[in-house]
Amino acid sequence: HPAAMVSLIQMRRFDPNLASHGVDTGMLAMAIGQEHGCDPPQLKLVGLAALLHDIGQLRLPLNLIRKVQIFTHEEHKLMQAHCEMGVAVLNQFPDIPDESKRFILEHHERLDGSGYPKGLRGHHISELTQILSIADTYDAQISGRCSFPPVPPARALSELYRAAVQGQYHLYLVQRLIQLLGVYPIGSLVRLNTDEQ
Repeated sequence: HPAAMVSLIQMRRFDPNLASHGVDTGMLAMAIGQEHGCDPPQLKLVGLAALLHDIGQLRLPLNLIRKVQIFTHEEHKLMQAHCEMGVAVLNQFPDIPDESKRFILEHHERLDGSGYPKGLRGHHISELTQILSIADTYDAQISGRCSFPPVPPARALSELYRAAVQGQYHLYLVQRLIQLLGVYPIGSLVRLNTDEQ
């Protein structure tokens, strides 16, 4: 997809971590979608959206993107604007499907209404948006994005599962991710109760 490749190059020049997060989230989202039974056109839409979901961050200050301390309230509000900014950037490319733009706009919405930018709830958030949200949240947690330190994969899965039980994510889709990765993905360091590793 030419527009996606150009956008990804721009993201990599701005911040290499932003581009790699998009690629990783794209692979995870398509894997979850395939596990869920999405058809190839749906996988293409969610994969494209996942690849570009944070492109709106190109319009934010780089020092905000790379900040390692907890965001202030004002910084958090500014960061939240990246969803709408992303759609504004992608509106320059008529070959980006509207469905993918919608997933990008809504990738921080949560089923319980606690997300942003519109506070959507329940059935107002599509399953494909949910797939993108889950993949994004997992990768952001294990890679340490948005002023938070990285966490081990098992902990990230546990926190995602807990959030799904509390109503933020579709539990079935989180279970698909856990089934894909396993509770202890390859490369995880596990300490047994005997202190063996």
